[in-house]
Amino acid sequence: MGLTLCLQVIGHNLLAHCQGKLSVNLSSIVCLCQPVIASLYSYIIFSEVLSLREVPGIAIVIAGVYLVKAQYSNKIKK
Repeated sequence: MGLTLCLQVIGHNLLAHCQGKLSVNLSSIVCLCQPVIASLYSYIIFSEVLSLREVPGIAIVIAGVYLVKAQYSNKIKK
């Protein structure tokens, strides 16, 4: 229980600290990627099985993040 609480507090504090240093767009992308990264880590590290609903969901989130990031970088270049 202590390990979980400590890691949760440390994780949220690091996320809040990083969000202050990132742009709003990049910060939102980081937050949207958290479930995808957690799913992939659990698949790789703990050999958890991804369901047929999770795999397309991960692909959709990654594609959406890519499109937003590409659109944002195009606006900066103009």
